[in-house]
Amino acid sequence: MTQRLEKRMAIHPRTALAEGLDKLKAPSAKKFAGFLRQGDEGGLVPCWGAIAKRFEQDCKGAAEREAVWRELVGIGEKSALLLFVKHNLSHPAMLAKMAEEAAALPVVVQRVLASLDEAHGLLERKLPQLSAEAQQIWAADAETRRAERVRFESRMARLVAVDYIPAAKPAG
Repeated sequence: MTQRLEKRMAIHPRTALAEGLDKLKAPSAKKFAGFLRQGDEGGLVPCWGAIAKRFEQDCKGAAEREAVWRELVGIGEKSALLLFVKHNLSHPAMLAKMAEEAAALPVVVQRVLASLDEAHGLLERKLPQLSAEAQQIWAADAETRRAERVRFESRMARLVAVDYIPAAKPAG
């Protein structure tokens, strides 16, 4: 494992994403990065629920979404990648981008993409590069793909159930 990857894995995905977005020029990316670091609820730490809502609010354009995607792929954190998939189902250009890069994604994200009717045709030429599990889901009947999608939706509902948690108080 490289030192860069070890360093990225040692920090929270929220912090890693904020650091990456700070490097971008888009004001909306910088605004989103600031929220990831500091929240907006009187010192409360944003969790995936608030992060997903703020993403929809701050990152409406294709350029912003693609910039966030690039950072998330670099971080590799599964929950963040899955939330991104969920919040981009109605964005055909982003679905095409995710399908194009699917082979580099964690298996759980590949499985979800393979289950999506919206991405089914987009994945066809990338299929040989996907995990065996994702290939099986892609080739499965509609009911099997639907069951995988239900698992995905259930996981997303649990993930976004919490918006904020209190910040830890300094010891002493």
